[in-house]
Amino acid sequence: MKNLKISSLYRDPFALLLPFLIILYTQNIYILSGCMIYVFWRFGLLKILALVILVLLVLLRLLPLMIVSDLYFIKGIKSNGYFASNLLYDVEVYTDAKLNIDEIIEVEGKANILDKDKFKNGIYYRYHTEEVRSLSVIPSLRSFLFSRYQELSDDSYKSFLGKILFDYVEYDSTYFFDISADLSVYYLFRFLEKIFKKSKFKDFLSFIAITLVCGIDYGLMRVFLFKMTPKLTQDKTQSFALACILLVLYDPWRIYSYSFIIPVLLRMVLLFRSKFDFKVVMTLIQSYFFNRTNPMMIMGYKGIMYLIIAFQVSAVAGLILKPAMPLSRFIFSFIEAIQPFLNIHFKGRITLFYIIVLYLLIKYLKIENSGLKWLLTLLFISANVANLNATISFIDVGQGDAILIRAPFGRENILIDTGNEYNNYKLQRFLDAKGVYSIDHLLITHSDSDHSGNLKELYKDYDVKNTVIDHQDVVTDNFHFYSLNQDKWDNTNDNSLVYYLNFGGIDFLFTGDISKEVEKDILSSYPGLKADILKLSHHGSKTSTANELLVYTRPKIAIASTSGQYSHSAKEVKDLLEIWQIDLYTTEDKGSISLNYYWNVNILKMDSGEFAIISE
Repeated sequence: MKNLKISSLYRDPFALLLPFLIILYTQNIYILSGCMIYVFWRFGLLKILALVILVLLVLLRLLPLMIVSDLYFIKGIKSNGYFASNLLYDVEVYTDAKLNIDEIIEVEGKANILDKDKFKNGIYYRYHTEEVRSLSVIPSLRSFLFSRYQELSDDSYKSFLGKILFDYVEYDSTYFFDISADLSVYYLFRFLEKIFKKSKFKDFLSFIAITLVCGIDYGLMRVFLFKMTPKLTQDKTQSFALACILLVLYDPWRIYSYSFIIPVLLRMVLLFRSKFDFKVVMTLIQSYFFNRTNPMMIMGYKGIMYLIIAFQVSAVAGLILKPAMPLSRFIFSFIEAIQPFLNIHFKGRITLFYIIVLYLLIKYLKIENSGLKWLLTLLFISANVANLNATISFIDVGQGDAILIRAPFGRENILIDTGNEYNNYKLQRFLDAKGVYSIDHLLITHSDSDHSGNLKELYKDYDVKNTVIDHQDVVTDNFHFYSLNQDKWDNTNDNSLVYYLNFGGIDFLFTGDISKEVEKDILSSYPGLKADILKLSHHGSKTSTANELLVYTRPKIAIASTSGQYSHSAKEVKDLLEIWQIDLYTTEDKGSISLNYYWNVNILKMDSGEFAIISE
């Protein structure tokens, strides 16, 4: 008996570990096949048969749209386009065509794959096209509700209802909306189970009821699979492993999505009965994945979820029977009234190192009080973003520039450029992760949208104390930025603000989008100019980075802020840097790149996990 217990103890954690090999490391088909074979071996013939039937049902659902790859159905709306799906993956379609929910369309044109940050939202491809042909509208309750929804005139109410029922996304959608709508599916499922509690098919009835109103949503599939797999095996770890594997089979790309990662992590905590209780786990998840902690939502989480469900149910009733609409509007007015409290948050992203230290501290000091654990967690998040050292960060904002210079302890924040408005989320996530609330000096090199297009959002989200747009030195308590370029050129790129900064014994040259001609003019005005780290002008375009600039400034490192668009950085520039043995780092390859000052050691850290030690 003792050996059997040891074997069982070994096998169960191993079954639990298998899907996380997929989640954390690979999408390799051989790993996936091995996991499935292991699960088959553990479950036996009858359970294998049940599993095969389940997979066949999924395949039958996919088959009609798997045959033609450019057929999609509309599943959600944006302020300037639509979310569409072929049941294998989701796409964004930007078009002026007027389309309905559950309308089947044929899309022509080339789809562009999005960066991995978008995968977190379950979107993988984007179409910009007018070639959209409507084939038919699927008769459904959703399409009927959508037609009624379009008749609404109250913009704020309509916007909130669109987010909850039709995945309607606006550029200014709030943090509260973003993290609550998907997670409310679980509570809606539980609510419907109570309604159908006398039926032995309550799971299926709840699934069908939500599908009629919300469509076949990934969040719904996740909840349904976690509900159904325990019926195949009574072992909690095995059913959890099976549900994870089926979710990966259903949509492999979702391993990058918060709608997969966060619920799986929460269930893991429940399985292992961790020292982290619910409030601590939710705080760590919010800080680690969203770079913000929302204490009001954590304390009143269940109440908020059921409030959203009450709004969903009353809104659907109001769209079907208009006399029922006042109840929905009353609930919305209440949500709107408390929203300022719900959106109160603390900024900062906790690292895995701090999470491990926090766990060990709680475990070995045997801290049992829930409130004390939560307070300790908030203190660790604050300590994580205390910014004891100065940093200069070249932020990955796609095709654009944004550079953050921070004094020790966050005493000053200087931002050079903002990137464009479409990548606002990248700039915001970076600043929030660092715990930035205010910008002391905002330096705009020139008016091109990839350098200044995010001004509106930046002014709205942060306290910007001083904005510099003209050619002048900028002197702060900790930094002196020397303005090198003169306002005498006939185009905006050449008139870019160019700054030299020496800090911690390292010389920096920030060049905006100037051309080779302007670079040579600056060299003639400042013959002794040096630059250990050179921010390549115009994202590494061949119109910039003259040979003379490299000869006289002798940089050790060149950095290009680019997404690779327009063939940046240019081959000619790369070849020139290689001749002079200058290391090139791009945000396209490395993500955000930060120089951290640790007393006498300067370390260049990259999101890719690489680092380099820079000597004076």
